[in-house]
Amino acid sequence: MTTRFGVAVFSIAAHIALGTFVIIMSLLSGDTLPTPRRVLAFEFHDRLVNLPRDIELPAARPSPTQRTASNNDPTVVPLASPAAPVVAPFDVQPETALNERTAGARSSAGVDAIEASSSGIGGGIGVTELPRPIVTPTPPIRLHSGMAAPRKVHGVMPMYPAMARTARVQGIVILEAVIDASGRVESARVLRSIPLLDDAALEAVRQWHFEPARLYGQPVPVVMTVTVNFSLQ
Repeated sequence: MTTRFGVAVFSIAAHIALGTFVIIMSLLSGDTLPTPRRVLAFEFHDRLVNLPRDIELPAARPSPTQRTASNNDPTVVPLASPAAPVVAPFDVQPETALNERTAGARSSAGVDAIEASSSGIGGGIGVTELPRPIVTPTPPIRLHSGMAAPRKVHGVMPMYPAMARTARVQGIVILEAVIDASGRVESARVLRSIPLLDDAALEAVRQWHFEPARLYGQPVPVVMTVTVNFSLQ
């Protein structure tokens, strides 16, 4: 405790001595103080007297009005400034070019010309018919467990080729058929071939007709596998 008190007393004494030294040295200094700058003033104020005056703004325009009673028209009254006019101004002339073309169309072609112009046909006046949307056909999908498979309602028996019968060729030809949304066979190709029987199988399957496959109750085109059995018995 005694050490801290001694340090505090020494610090105070040192600061007092330093301040006293600075004051004495500044009083004993022989240098002159700097001369302050002269206050700025307008010395040529007489030149400013003849300057041009400010430009005077024009008077405010009166509120827009229509014809007043001074025009000997007592039915027209002045409008308030924010209001829109309800009567056409004097200098606005009706558009006659459009009326002349419409009148000429009526007189030359009658009612048919007016109806054609309103539907946008023949470059007339009216609403142009919008282009029809492009409908993209739905690509065929393969059968899966979530849809109802097609059911054959009309079948054609294949014609047994004479050469295959003579050669005693028989068996099953497997085809892949694309059935459209109406149930008709759109195309077919051979997956498992018997060369002497392929053409007869394709010709028969292309004539088959199905009840279309359905997905969520809607008919859809599908790709499915069909078999054609050729037997000599």
